[in-house]
Amino acid sequence: MPRIPLMCYEFLPREPITEVVNPPLGMVHINYYEEQRYENYLNEERRYDIYLNDIVDKHIESFIQNWCNEEDQEFQKKLFCLLIQVKPKTDDEAKLLKEAVRLVVSTYIMSSSFFWVRDSSEIRSFAPPITPFEFPHAHFAARQAKYFFARLQRCILGTVLNKLQRIFLSSKGYNYWLAAFVAILCLAMANEEEQKATYIQTSKVETEILNVETFSFSEDPARAANVACRDIDERMELIFQIFRWKYNKRWNPLKDSDRDWAGEFGFGDENSQIIRKISQLVNENVAFLRLKQEVTVEKANVTHLTSHLVARFLLSFWLPQ
Repeated sequence: MPRIPLMCYEFLPREPITEVVNPPLGMVHINYYEEQRYENYLNEERRYDIYLNDIVDKHIESFIQNWCNEEDQEFQKKLFCLLIQVKPKTDDEAKLLKEAVRLVVSTYIMSSSFFWVRDSSEIRSFAPPITPFEFPHAHFAARQAKYFFARLQRCILGTVLNKLQRIFLSSKGYNYWLAAFVAILCLAMANEEEQKATYIQTSKVETEILNVETFSFSEDPARAANVACRDIDERMELIFQIFRWKYNKRWNPLKDSDRDWAGEFGFGDENSQIIRKISQLVNENVAFLRLKQEVTVEKANVTHLTSHLVARFLLSFWLPQ
C-alpha cells in the first residue's frame, strides 16, 4: 500500500513545569469558516481523494492482500477480484463501478489502524523544546486523518446510493443489471467493514469508561452499536429486495448462468464469463455462505461479520420467486 505524507506538529505542554516525554502530534488546525483557510481545507481533502484513486488505479492488488485478513476463508477476496474485472459499457457504468470500489477501499482505510513512519529529514524546529521529546505519539493526527477519510467515504457512499436509486427508477430493464449488481455487493462489503469498526470502537470506549472514576454517558455504548449495526442490516435488506423486485423475475444471470447473456442481453463475452465465475464461486461455497447469512449482528460476532451481508444477497438469487 502506498504511503500518504502528512505534516504534523508537536503539541507543547500546557504548563512550563509539565514534563512530557511523549507529546501528541497533530496536523495544523484549519478553520474552514475563513475563506483562505477553507481553501486550504479543500486542498487537504483533495490529497486524500488523490491518494484513494492511486490505490484503486495502481495498487488494488496490494489492497486486496491486506483486506479481510481476519477471515480464514478467502471467498470475499476472490469475489472482489472478480468484481473489479467487470468491463463497463458506458461512462455512467464506469463511474459507478469505480465509485463502488473506492467505497470499499475508503471504508477499510477509515476503519483500520494507521502505521506511522517518521521522516527525520523533514523535521523542522521553530523553538527549543521545553523538555526533550523522545517519544511523540500520533493518536491525535490519526484521528484527524481518519476524519478526512470518513468525510470522503460519506461523499462516495452518497454518490453510489444516488446512482443506484436512478437505476432502480429507470425503465431500461437489464441494461444496468451488472452495474447495480457490482455496486450492491461493494456496498455490502463496505457496510460489513463499518459494522466491524463500530464494535471495535465500542470496545475501546467501554475500556476508557472503566478507566475513569466519574464518567457520564447518555447511552450504553454497546446498545448504541447494536442499534446502528442492525439498522445497517435492515437498510441493506431493503436494497436487496428492491433489486429482486426489479430484476430477478425476468433476468437472473447468476442462477441461469448457462444462458447466452453475451449475445441475448449484450453483456459481452468477458462480463458473461465473470458472471459464470461468480455463479461457480457461490455454488462452491454454499455451505460457507449459509453459515454466514445466519450470523447475528452483535459484538460477540465481530470477527464473523465479513460476508454476512454478501451471503444474504448472493443466496437470494436462488430463492423462489
